[in-house]
Amino acid sequence: VDVLTEFYKHELRQFAFDDLERAVRDVFARGDHEGKGVLYRMRMVELLLEQDIVLLSRMQANTIVAMAPMEEDGSIVYEKVVPVVTRMLRALCTPESLTERANMLSRADFDPVELMSGRERDQMEATFKSAFAKYDVDKNHMLDENEFELCLRSSDIGLERHEIYALMGMVDTDANGTVDAHEFMSCAFDHLLQIKREKKILEAQRVW
Repeated sequence: VDVLTEFYKHELRQFAFDDLERAVRDVFARGDHEGKGVLYRMRMVELLLEQDIVLLSRMQANTIVAMAPMEEDGSIVYEKVVPVVTRMLRALCTPESLTERANMLSRADFDPVELMSGRERDQMEATFKSAFAKYDVDKNHMLDENEFELCLRSSDIGLERHEIYALMGMVDTDANGTVDAHEFMSCAFDHLLQIKREKKILEAQRVW
């Protein structure tokens, strides 16, 4: 934590809150080549990973973007989410937040079983496998984004929509809009656990 704290002090010391918000807005605007004021989820994730303001993991970028409200066509009006993205970035990397995050992760309510509503890894993986097989109607071991959302919504896991989107972003490693069964089964539990931890931390820090 001390090493990360020093690193992020260096990264953020030139940014006041207004400057950081302006920088985030510029990142999204540069990615909006058509100037329509909207971006799609996967593009927004890639922009957050490419920016050099704050170092983010793919899990953190997906968790941030998954919380953004989407229009009917699946696009995101980025002006609406710039303020909350700015708050999230500061919550992820200010020295005080890093210390708070480390303390929270040691608490009992951050135990994996607790975060998964009492389900053990084996139970979760069996549920994932059953739901995936149900929606893989052509038996090609692949699901597109809509099928993936229906698959997880139909299960009894009780995932929220933003958690499904964040999980999709993590397992669709080549960003082609499909999820491979083997890839999904091998990492779904661990990715979902990370997403739930990140969400719980940001909620505790009152970022949203």
